[in-house]
Amino acid sequence: QPLGGSFCRDHTDPNDRLTICLATTGVGISGERVLAAVQGQFPETGIHIIVLPHLTDDNLESVVEDIKNMDHPIVAMTIVIESMRDHLYQLCAAANIPAVDLLWPLVGTLQNVLKMNPIQTPGVYMPKDARYFHTVKAVQFALEHDNAQDMLDWEHADCVLLGAPMVGKTAISVFLGTMGWSCANATVNPDEGLPKVLDNVDIRRVFGLISAPEAVTPDLKRKKQAQAECIECGHMDALQVLLKESGITVLDVTTMPIESAANQVIKCLDERFPDHMHVGIHCPNGSNHREGPSW
Repeated sequence: QPLGGSFCRDHTDPNDRLTICLATTGVGISGERVLAAVQGQFPETGIHIIVLPHLTDDNLESVVEDIKNMDHPIVAMTIVIESMRDHLYQLCAAANIPAVDLLWPLVGTLQNVLKMNPIQTPGVYMPKDARYFHTVKAVQFALEHDNAQDMLDWEHADCVLLGAPMVGKTAISVFLGTMGWSCANATVNPDEGLPKVLDNVDIRRVFGLISAPEAVTPDLKRKKQAQAECIECGHMDALQVLLKESGITVLDVTTMPIESAANQVIKCLDERFPDHMHVGIHCPNGSNHREGPSW
């Protein structure tokens, strides 16, 4: 659920007796790992962890107000901006909420030893971790922009998938995210037309997904009722016409596995944007995955 305007990850357990809120200006992966290690030291105690990513100085007050209403809250923070960290400390102290900084004790020590100031830039990692976090961000983008969420961000996506219900838009978007491509998706009703936000999106990055089985079988109706109804009422054919007339690339994914559909999208993007093609994530089996350009 949103908390103070942030999209949070909530690790809830019905037996939790303590709540740790991880406040971070980034994604929160590093802090989440530390908290998981700490949580493992108290296996008999219910610890509820909530991750609050992408915080800004402007929404700290509302976040702390929400945290005050939780059961036995503790704030852990991985905030690299010193002034923002100090602000959060002050808010927690005023609300009688224990607060622990996971980064600055070490950052401060390095600052004294190296006689250098930290750059205080959120989301910066060493190159060996960059590709991992690149993928994490792309998957998070897919989840946060699933089914027409935050459509104003579409112009920042590597690709946008449009289509009828139950054609695999979400699964393909997340799979593309695991390959480093930020992808948004939405269901389109041909009677309502295409979303207006597409006016701000490069049409070469937009793909229409259709499914056209030879017959609407009882099995299809049972598993994918919305898709079956779309086919029976003629919306699938009308959608295909609408997409093509709008200059959108149409992919028939009727019998296509998720990986094959994702590879079709990536192939088109590689051809259309050759300067943004990155090959370099080497898998253990020796194969390569392509990285999306946006992150």
